[in-house]
Amino acid sequence: MKIATQNQSFFPATILEKFKYIKAMGFDGYEIDGKLLVDNLAEVKAAIKATDLPVITACGGYDGWI
Repeated sequence: MKIATQNQSFFPATILEKFKYIKAMGFDGYEIDGKLLVDNLAEVKAAIKATDLPVITACGGYDGWI
């Protein structure tokens, strides 16, 4: 089984640092906020490549539901 996480308010601010943090916590993937993905697509692609941590799904971009 693989385990992923959604973005959380205590994660680092920059995209690359988010990916590094999630990977360091032992997660296998990242369920990214849809707005974050669309607004920063090139940076997200670079972070995936740099960390080998895949984006497994994108949320609809509704902030504060969790």
